[in-house]
Amino acid sequence: MNDIFISYRKDDAKAWAISLRDNLAKAFGEEHVFLDQDTLHAGAWREQLDAALAHCVVVVLVIGKRWLTASDAQGRRRLDLPDDVHRQEVIVALTRPGITVIPVIVDDAPLPHAASLPEPLLPLLEQQARPLADSAARRAVDLKLLFDDIQRATGLRARSLGEEGRALSVLGRIWHALRTALLAFMGTLVLSTGLSLADVRVGSMEMLVLFLVALAGVGAAALWRRRRSRSRDGVRPG
Repeated sequence: MNDIFISYRKDDAKAWAISLRDNLAKAFGEEHVFLDQDTLHAGAWREQLDAALAHCVVVVLVIGKRWLTASDAQGRRRLDLPDDVHRQEVIVALTRPGITVIPVIVDDAPLPHAASLPEPLLPLLEQQARPLADSAARRAVDLKLLFDDIQRATGLRARSLGEEGRALSVLGRIWHALRTALLAFMGTLVLSTGLSLADVRVGSMEMLVLFLVALAGVGAAALWRRRRSRSRDGVRPG
């Protein structure tokens, strides 16, 4: 039974869909993941797609920068065409009870605005979205959050990320900590320079206080940017 159906548009996010399929198969088992590139066999492909959608619990919808604007040979936007296979997949996923749709945003593509979507696809904007980063360290963290979503929706249990995945996750946290400390240190130098120019004596204790103030400022700015990004991309906090 293919509990997880990966839906994507080939000329938008094919490589991302294949990579995502590999990660999901490692975490949940190949028998639980459907990707047309790997799973379709001889016979009527449309019937196989319909059968896979009928038996899935989660549809992972991969959205890249060309997802909204992809057009056919006549220049018509594919999302507007009633017979477009990908559009049909998304509509079925959004309207069929028991299916959880998880938009996965790749290549820093934003979720479309309501005015840019055909009416049958508007419920997509109500779904919790997940970003998938380009960098390996951040991507490991994003995948962990996606796995948690899928576990809650399907009842499946994700296997361990393995040594490589854990290492990438740790590297991501270390990089974030080092970057925060470096920005705080630079902020400390700027503040101390300004105080020195104002003839204010800056000793070691004052430098420590300035560093802590700068560190708090960097942390607050990072939190604001993260919340603002989630709001812009349709990703709710939490």
